[in-house]
Amino acid sequence: MAETAADSIRVDLPVAIVTGATGGMGRLIVADLARDHRVIAVGRDQSILRQLAHEHGAEPFAADLAAVFDARVAAEMRDVADGAAGRESSGTSDRAKGAASVEANGSGSGTDSMRGERDAIAELATVVDRVDVVVHAAAIARRNSVADAPAAEWQRHFSLNVGAPAALTAALLPKLRASHGIAVFINSGAGSNPQPGNAVYAMSKHALFGVVDSLRKEEANAGVRVTTVSPGPTDTPMLHLMNHDAEAAQTSAAVPKPAYEIIDPAEIARAVRFVVDAGPSTQIANVDVRPRIELGDRISDAFDA
Repeated sequence: MAETAADSIRVDLPVAIVTGATGGMGRLIVADLARDHRVIAVGRDQSILRQLAHEHGAEPFAADLAAVFDARVAAEMRDVADGAAGRESSGTSDRAKGAASVEANGSGSGTDSMRGERDAIAELATVVDRVDVVVHAAAIARRNSVADAPAAEWQRHFSLNVGAPAALTAALLPKLRASHGIAVFINSGAGSNPQPGNAVYAMSKHALFGVVDSLRKEEANAGVRVTTVSPGPTDTPMLHLMNHDAEAAQTSAAVPKPAYEIIDPAEIARAVRFVVDAGPSTQIANVDVRPRIELGDRISDAFDA
């Protein structure tokens, strides 16, 4: 098929990869960046990915990044265990040395470490020739206290909210360095202000702060800018599911928004745009986006019309 003028212009645009593109924040971040970026929209809901492609020209990339991260962890653990067994039976073999290297470095090599599983993280590092922006908007949030949280919930939250964005950023670093690009991580108010009954989600967001702040210092001399955007309660399906409101998760119109107590997700897209458009001599390290009335300050008649 012949390339159109629009296609040729899009190829020359800076490239943005947005994870969680099918979520409440992600869709609006994709729509905003697509105005002047070539956007790779990463998510699990293929119908929404097709919609983003049709409406905004985003390039859909269907993937479950948490599952890929978990598969990498499992493969590396098997390799380490196999290496240990080999050392016990026949001394230090080449395979054991390789496994030890994997354990020390925290990463395997391509499909070998995945043992045949599709490694979408590795694919994303090669799907485009350049990367100027990566926005990590994929997340999971479930209410659990320390006393009642199943072990699987700790792992699920860590894999998607911390491990997957860290692994994907590592894979993209060569291209981000080449473009002097920017990595934007969507954190949460829970990352610095946890609430009772929200321990697992808060754990993951605290951990993400540690990863991002370390990455910023590690990449400072390589030209990569690193930013955390931390929204307060935002009107998304994830928030409504976290609050056990399945109806509202299907449509935000199911319940009225509390005046000034919940953030419009479009504001998060604007915050990301502010970060991306920062001048070349600076980086915006942290952006806290809060509702005008925060949780601890609410009274029932505030801002009543």
